[in-house]
Amino acid sequence: MDEIIQKAKLGNRSSVTLLYNLSQDSVYATSFLLLGNEEKAKKVTSNIFSAIWNGFENSTIQTKKDFANVCIEKAVIECKKIILRNDPKGFQPPKNQNFTVISEKTPSDFNEALSALSTLQKFIFISRVVCKMTPEQIAKIAYVDVSTVKLAISSEKMNFERMGFSLDKAENQILAKFKELKYQPDDASAVLDAIDNYVTPFEKKALISKIKIMSGVLTVCIIISVIIIAFMIIGNGDDNTSAGTISKDTSSNTIPQDNWATSVVATDYAVIDIKDYGKISIALDSKTAPITVANFKKLANEGFYEGLKFHRIIEGFMMQGGNDATKNVPEIKGEFYANGVSNNLSHVRGAISMARTDVMDSANSQFFIVHEDSTFLDGKYAAFGYVVDGIEVVDKVCTDSKPTDNNGTIPKDEQPIINSVKIYSVEEFKAMTESSSDSTNESNVSEGTSTDNSELITDNSVISKEEEFSIVTTSEENA
Repeated sequence: MDEIIQKAKLGNRSSVTLLYNLSQDSVYATSFLLLGNEEKAKKVTSNIFSAIWNGFENSTIQTKKDFANVCIEKAVIECKKIILRNDPKGFQPPKNQNFTVISEKTPSDFNEALSALSTLQKFIFISRVVCKMTPEQIAKIAYVDVSTVKLAISSEKMNFERMGFSLDKAENQILAKFKELKYQPDDASAVLDAIDNYVTPFEKKALISKIKIMSGVLTVCIIISVIIIAFMIIGNGDDNTSAGTISKDTSSNTIPQDNWATSVVATDYAVIDIKDYGKISIALDSKTAPITVANFKKLANEGFYEGLKFHRIIEGFMMQGGNDATKNVPEIKGEFYANGVSNNLSHVRGAISMARTDVMDSANSQFFIVHEDSTFLDGKYAAFGYVVDGIEVVDKVCTDSKPTDNNGTIPKDEQPIINSVKIYSVEEFKAMTESSSDSTNESNVSEGTSTDNSELITDNSVISKEEEFSIVTTSEENA
């Protein structure tokens, strides 16, 4: 495979643009010779290079020549359609297969000689000489028999000689004209937009990969810096001549660095039923987050969540829902360490937690379920339980969704719909799961597998584990 094709299939903008620049003149020249009209030839050229990129990465094109041939063949097909619209009988073979040209006067130049040919003869001559097509290829495009094409080709020598041109001279004349014609578009925006639409997704993926690498390096540097600082602090603490001592603060507003829990002893269960996806069973922990669980249970029992949607979804991070801007839901106390509340539930895969604004006590109805480990949220958001069954539903929702931006915004008509949120006591849930032969254990929570979610992208910014990432509540306008 040519290097330029290989790069173009990977979305390299300069390679894609170069392929367009290399082939645009030949496509335009072919179209002009077949149609004899500058504006129509420009239109065909624009159409070809606006459509050629659809599925290009999966095409069988291997070389620059392959690309040019595909573009020219598409142009010939397009021109044939235009010719037939203007002259529906243009490609009908002559009676008795007689391709002899009868001219009342000798043409004064090659253009007149070319015009003396029938529509089918001219199409075959240009396709053969300029486009280097075989009789079989021409017959397939023109919808005529191969024998008819071969007969037309065999009559070319005699016809041109009768008009004062040798066949060699006629072929050289048409090739010279082909090389002289240059594409000068009046408006190239359609082609440039098509190239941009093809290339941009590749560029975004490359940028995200680069950011992840840079973030990984930055994270390592931060960890090393923290270790060095820690050793310096410990050293100072042991020195009796130091200005002060470092005490272990056990107050509730100190965010702990370890002893984070990844499972709970359930006090209640919630079952979230998502339309077309299935059910997610969640163990709730009212001992760790009593206010949060009580609020969630109250809203669920009132049917508040029925018909609401998951409006913000980021694969590898979380799925957020439960917004209804038409109802005034009271805000509750934020039960997490940064707000003075002891809550050691970690934001690992399958955790359920409350969304909020920058204000600590601003959570009301919106919640999120963690798709992959996001422990940088620990101590900053009120986790209140874990998924015990249906984690595959979370996976499906997150992988299916197609956000319109890096903040996870999902188009309204594509947002997964919450059919219901049902609350069960431990005994009710146990009886329900046993009756359905479910093997879910009421006291264990799927811990999932830890993934290095060292950064996330939102509003075109890179957020590391050491920085604040806002799981904000969303207004109706953005829902």
